[in-house]
Amino acid sequence: EGILKISGTHGIRWVAAQRRTLVALMKDLTAVIVDLEMTAKRDCGAAYGTMTPAGTFMGKSATFVFEDLGQRRRYKGTVTAVFEGATALRDTFTVYFQFDKKYVVYSREEIVLAFTDESRNGLSEHPAFVLMTELQQFRFVSFTYFMLDVHDTLSRMSKSFQARSGIISDIIDNLGFALADFDALKTICGPQERGFLAAVKEEDNSFGGTVLQNRQEAEAQNGPLQDDRRVLLESLSADSTRRFKEVLSDPTIKQLPIFDQRQWPPLDVAPVTALADFGNEELLSLCKDRFGHFFEDVDAEVLTNQWKRLKKTIQSGGMRLKKFKDLWADAVVQYQDEYGYV
Repeated sequence: EGILKISGTHGIRWVAAQRRTLVALMKDLTAVIVDLEMTAKRDCGAAYGTMTPAGTFMGKSATFVFEDLGQRRRYKGTVTAVFEGATALRDTFTVYFQFDKKYVVYSREEIVLAFTDESRNGLSEHPAFVLMTELQQFRFVSFTYFMLDVHDTLSRMSKSFQARSGIISDIIDNLGFALADFDALKTICGPQERGFLAAVKEEDNSFGGTVLQNRQEAEAQNGPLQDDRRVLLESLSADSTRRFKEVLSDPTIKQLPIFDQRQWPPLDVAPVTALADFGNEELLSLCKDRFGHFFEDVDAEVLTNQWKRLKKTIQSGGMRLKKFKDLWADAVVQYQDEYGYV
């Protein structure tokens, strides 16, 4: 029942929050489709379905539709032979037609359709049957795997915001990576979608026991699947930029990464003053322009000298290898007296 609630949900936020539900749906797609079919046909009084034992059709008759000179004609036929495949979907059936004394071979899908009048008692309008039809569309399944790739990107970006010891430079980088991924996914399939496409059988578009419908239409250039991707990714990019990038572009936020020791030039990099000069202007701006009311008595020259010596002390010892949070927690304890302003 939890999985079937997908029929009443909409929006990227829901999809991103329910990745496990989508994975479960794709894993049990055939079982869900069969259950929907059985539910709809039980309610509408239709007896035959995808998982009906092949032998059940033996000797039974149904009406089959033929195209004759542009007109649809219906003739009664009787199942005279059953050939079971590796799966129910691979079964084939031989049907004899009295009107022209001929035998015709039908697939499982065709035989079920002949024995099930979709208009009977409102079967085609039954909510379970409508949902079953949607779940069988190539467009839906392919887009779902595409959404798993999108969610993986969103998850990486989200974790950088949620980390207990988050570093602003990492958040800025991860946002940039996410926006680049969104742009790439417009034309290149991600690993989840590639895995799905590799698993679809070319001869009949079957996937895990389900024959997917309307693949050619979905994959057409500038077709519905491409349009779905483009619209969603453009919306995601715009929303991410509006919510995060503009905030991260604040001058104060952009100056704070100077404290990330991973960004500091090594001691031996040219020019020799690279490390000494790194972040000096940003530090003074933070001290005077942004937090001046806290540091009214701080001498700029003293602050700059302490900052230069502290960077050299950290870069020349083992502290440079520590994580950001650990490094500055230790630095506050060890160097409070010597580099107190910083």
